[in-house]
Amino acid sequence: MLDLTTNKEETYQQLWRGLRIAGLDPANAFDWDGSRPPYPGLMAFQEADAAVFFGRDTEIQKGLELLNRLHQFGGARIMMILGSSGSGKSSLVLAGLLPRLRRNKDQWLVVDPFRSYEDPFQELAMVLAAAFAKYEPVRDCSDIYDLLKQAASTEPLSGNNLNDLAKDLLILANRRGAKVLLVIDQTEELLDLKDSASVRGFLPLIRASLDTPNSPLMVICTMRSDFFGDFQQHPSTSDLGFEDFLVGSISVDRLVQVIEGPAEKAGVELEPGLTEALMKDIETVDALPLLAFTLRELYERYGDDRLLTIKEYRDKGGLAGSVAKAADTVFKARPLLEDEKADIRKSFLSMVRINENGQFARSKARWVELPERIHPLLEHFVKARLLVSRGEGRDRMLEVAHETIFSSWDQLRRWLDEDREFLLWRKRLNVACREWERTRRNMSTLLTGPALAEGQNWLDRQGDQFTPKESYFVRSSLEAAAKRRHKNWIILGVIFIIFVVVVFVVMNFWHQAEQQKLIVEDHARVAIAGELLEKDPTKAALVLLEVKKPDETAFATDRIYEVLGQRIAVCEFKEHIDMVNVALFSPSGDLVVTASDDGTARIWHADGSGESIILEGHTDRVNAASFSPSGDLVVTASSDGTARIWHADGSGEPVILEGRTSWFFDASFSPSSDLVVTASHDAARIWHADGSGESIILEWRTSCWFLDASFSPNGDLVVTASDDGTARIWYADGSGESIILEGHTDRVNAASFSPSGDLVVTVSSDDTARIWSLSASDLQKAIKDATNICLDPEFRERSLGESREEATRKYEQCEREHGRNP
Repeated sequence: MLDLTTNKEETYQQLWRGLRIAGLDPANAFDWDGSRPPYPGLMAFQEADAAVFFGRDTEIQKGLELLNRLHQFGGARIMMILGSSGSGKSSLVLAGLLPRLRRNKDQWLVVDPFRSYEDPFQELAMVLAAAFAKYEPVRDCSDIYDLLKQAASTEPLSGNNLNDLAKDLLILANRRGAKVLLVIDQTEELLDLKDSASVRGFLPLIRASLDTPNSPLMVICTMRSDFFGDFQQHPSTSDLGFEDFLVGSISVDRLVQVIEGPAEKAGVELEPGLTEALMKDIETVDALPLLAFTLRELYERYGDDRLLTIKEYRDKGGLAGSVAKAADTVFKARPLLEDEKADIRKSFLSMVRINENGQFARSKARWVELPERIHPLLEHFVKARLLVSRGEGRDRMLEVAHETIFSSWDQLRRWLDEDREFLLWRKRLNVACREWERTRRNMSTLLTGPALAEGQNWLDRQGDQFTPKESYFVRSSLEAAAKRRHKNWIILGVIFIIFVVVVFVVMNFWHQAEQQKLIVEDHARVAIAGELLEKDPTKAALVLLEVKKPDETAFATDRIYEVLGQRIAVCEFKEHIDMVNVALFSPSGDLVVTASDDGTARIWHADGSGESIILEGHTDRVNAASFSPSGDLVVTASSDGTARIWHADGSGEPVILEGRTSWFFDASFSPSSDLVVTASHDAARIWHADGSGESIILEWRTSCWFLDASFSPNGDLVVTASDDGTARIWYADGSGESIILEGHTDRVNAASFSPSGDLVVTVSSDDTARIWSLSASDLQKAIKDATNICLDPEFRERSLGESREEATRKYEQCEREHGRNP
């Protein structure tokens, strides 16, 4: 607080010094250069625009206070000014802070602001040389550059060279108590440098200089806030101390100053309502750069009469359409060929970079790398102040005037949306490319694996949008990969040849050993076959089939001829795991059904080919199995108390026949295949083959086991065999009384009809088989020493275990003595 009641002159001096320190010296108000437009367009306000920079008084005051506090009391030496794209952070520094700091010569020596562009060392050297040029002696830019590069490459890193330059500058300016203020505008561009060594060396040099005790340097940096995270994670910025200063959106009431303040300075009248129209559009699109661009376009197009109207504003497309209209005017000035449109697209995309969050930022493009045939069109974009040109000749660079154009110009926005994925990949590619350049194009830093595959994919799809450096890097990676593949193929070829030779030698030794082994095993097989030949010629044949080299095995050929002179089985079925109880052919003779104690029946191809069909579901041994006369069904009888009827192809579910019995000993079909007769321990039963209806029970008054049952050829009768020594003939419909065939002295094991149906043959455990005539029951023929007998289609009987000729002889003798139909 200042006391004006006593010693007014001293108090006024204090007030005066305070205003000067704050940069608010009213005696030095900023003059406006009438040759400059009052509105900057998409460009930032410059120091020369301080007189027409309105709306940021509060931020200017706070910024000056922060800088003065850091100067006087120490602390961080960097003031980091953060804000979103279009918030006006560069304008705040250039037109707000710097003009006021320059006036405070006792405290500050302000070096012109610079951007990093291609080489931050070069840019810093240029602004330092410009500062020295105001005094004597002049320092050459190249000498300053060499000092900076030398300092950055020294181990350990020292900031003395840069500090010495700052001290020399203060001495020449005779301002020893001041601080040299460096201003790095758009610091996020350091992250996008083609030469990553520059950023790695530049920022550490700045930090080393600021960390030096009594350093005469301070730094202001401006940065887009959405790149701040990437900046902090960069290896070169770790432990970098700074004071952040956030530039927020400008308030609505201060926007009136932004619109009307410069117009008043320039002596331009705004039609009543124009400010309100602009304010309304700003509330909609929130775009301060668009406002500046639109006002500059209005001023330059209609400002000659010193009046800007609402109609003129609408004619320019309003706030949202002003940039788009200006860009379209240039883009559509003449019809473009498709190749020219592709070149324009490539050029603009080369001036865009994208961060990991998918946000776009401007980037610099070399003029010489842009397609030459569209250079005149790019010049028109520069004249329209949509692009900014810097440098000359091969050093000339282009960039967009402001990121606002990315969202305001529909054509460019569509290109960016379509190529967003490509731009994200290009960001990663440029990191790899910079590393390649940093290592002096070391082969190990080229693209490989998935990264190379991705690079080739983009090169094939959008190779026309690659810069020459990007294309060269990817193609170099592809060539290196091709050379590696070629070299690897040669190595693999040599290894393969060596491998083949080694394998050949090893296999040759192995083959010889195997041959000897086979000969030894063949000798053993021949010996075993010789032992089996008399007892089981079939097994002997199977053993001899395993002989691998019969021509080289002694006696093998002789044994084979011996076996061929014997009767041997055509094939052998071996998949059952327990005793096989029965095996019968199908009516066509191409299938065989077997029943086993393992609880299954199987259907086999009679030639032994293919896999067997397993009929499983019984829970106890299967005692019998037979085909239906039609050949498409199979019936099984089991000790589990059921008989089952199956499809011969194994399909579907079986029909289950079950009664009061515990065991089924036999089951067979009727000639028509529609009925089944079963024999069990308590009765014989006749069933419908489809499982429908009730079964017909054939049972005797005395308790006996029915061991066998079969139909007569016409299906009208059924014969059963029982353990009481009798066989019985029944009517298949269950009517009438049964005919008893008795005479055997032990159980009757089986009984069946002759093909003509007028004879029945029975076999018994009393060592006899008997043939019974149904027309004269007193005629019986006993055949001694037989346990079972079968009737063939010509009624030729033969006992199991005897030859067919012997059975035929016995039958013909029986026929001569008793006649065919006694």
